[in-house]
Amino acid sequence: MKRYLKSLFKISISLITIGTIVMFIGLLMGGAKALSKEVTELVHVVRVGVAETVERIPLLESITNINGFTLVVDRDEVKVEVNEEYETINGDYSNLKLAEASQVQNLDISILNGKCYILPSANGYYGIESSDAEDFQCYVSDGTLYLSAFPKDFGTDAEKAEIILYIPNETEYEKVILFCSGEQLEGEVRMTGNELSISSICGKNTFSDNLIFEDAVITVGIGELNMNGLSADSVKIEVSTAEAEIDNLQADTMEVNLGMGTLSIQGITEEDIILNCGMGHLDIMLGCAQEDYNYDISGSAESVQIGTDTLAGMVMERWIDNGSHKKITMSCAMGSVKIEFEQ
Repeated sequence: MKRYLKSLFKISISLITIGTIVMFIGLLMGGAKALSKEVTELVHVVRVGVAETVERIPLLESITNINGFTLVVDRDEVKVEVNEEYETINGDYSNLKLAEASQVQNLDISILNGKCYILPSANGYYGIESSDAEDFQCYVSDGTLYLSAFPKDFGTDAEKAEIILYIPNETEYEKVILFCSGEQLEGEVRMTGNELSISSICGKNTFSDNLIFEDAVITVGIGELNMNGLSADSVKIEVSTAEAEIDNLQADTMEVNLGMGTLSIQGITEEDIILNCGMGHLDIMLGCAQEDYNYDISGSAESVQIGTDTLAGMVMERWIDNGSHKKITMSCAMGSVKIEFEQ
């Protein structure tokens, strides 16, 4: 009997071990599939000029080594149709004047490779400088300034390409669209307006001055995002596997969707917050008191910390009523969420 029980125990342990391994493999495969889908969708939102289109960038099946995964993009398959009505320029330019301040109501900037810097204009008009750049367009059409940089060769020389766009500081826009899949996109200028869209597939993205818009959507695939100063009535932040940090955020409402990356947010919100965390790590510092919100929490999180309260468990649903008029709705799968309060 003892021998039978001993054998049964060994079999049970083996089955549990195998089941656990299969479960984690399934989760990793599911995460990789979700990442592939998310980043592929990022490519489709690119808007490059009036007549330009960017076809789908195929994703290879090998995904390893970025938070456990590596996204491999076959840049050779990228096909771009430029606007034939405007000149495609190459090489080095210094202080090339593009437009007066009154001629531009929208910005549409797409950087596929190399580095791009958006800096304040000392002359009050829009200008551009370039170094080692090839095949880029910069023009104004129907009140929109388009900057599209698409090098033919994605080798070492293309990565050296640098473009500086000078724009008047504190200009108000109807819509600003910034897209980057290059090495670096950096903004050091104050802008205001109605709609702001920042989309990044990869690379390092830095915005070090205040951006004030009614609606702001920040979408980051892989790479890095650092932002200091964002004010909006409505803010939506989506991060796949990137490392992102947003400081001095001021918003009425905020929605956060985090995949497998890390996201740190510091700021003030006046109304409801929605947090969705997959396998990543989300840290938020709010400039209020813990009791200023009610909390609707669900998921099977690694850990959830709200102020002085720590929650954990395989299956978790919790409603915390502080009698507030505003609410934080949180869903967390396998990641971790930490919310701290300055008051």
